[in-house]
Amino acid sequence: MRPQLHSDEKIFQSISAVLLTQGYEALTLQNIARYGQLSPAALSKRFGSKKDMLIAYYEYLIDVTRNSFAELAKRRLPLLDALTEIFTQWNEFIKKPGELANLMVLYLNFDIDPELVARSRERMRLVDAEVQKILAEAVGSGELVCEDIPAMSHTLQAAATGAALLWCKEEAGADPKKRIADSLAIILQTRKAS
Repeated sequence: MRPQLHSDEKIFQSISAVLLTQGYEALTLQNIARYGQLSPAALSKRFGSKKDMLIAYYEYLIDVTRNSFAELAKRRLPLLDALTEIFTQWNEFIKKPGELANLMVLYLNFDIDPELVARSRERMRLVDAEVQKILAEAVGSGELVCEDIPAMSHTLQAAATGAALLWCKEEAGADPKKRIADSLAIILQTRKAS
């Protein structure tokens, strides 16, 4: 068996770059290969099809998400800081509203194929379970009063997503991390333990 000339990490970074800068419609083997300085044939040989490549990419995103939560847990941040950190990690590589919009289209297009929908749902369940775990720890430590952790998790995720979408329509220079943190803080301030 011949060794792989390019790591999956490099390929997945190329997929992310094409997706963010050019959008889902431009997510072709040719564009990904061009961006990553690879050959389309190598991508086709490695993954078989664009669909299989996207499944592998989504599995990579699930692993990145899982690892992000594991790293966050080691840091033992206060509740608002932890939630802000996890809901704004995308801000490290997304700098323009159009890039966020391009990324959101990926999630919308994943509803077309059942296998891609399954991976999208798996990632959503992972995020929800981890947010619930953070909330439960905050309740356990007395940092938060909350009787319905699943509903609070859903509300916080909706607020973070909504704040990110509103950022797409704001003037240049608006800070998405601050917008998300402010939204989370408003929800959580009514739930702080006395």
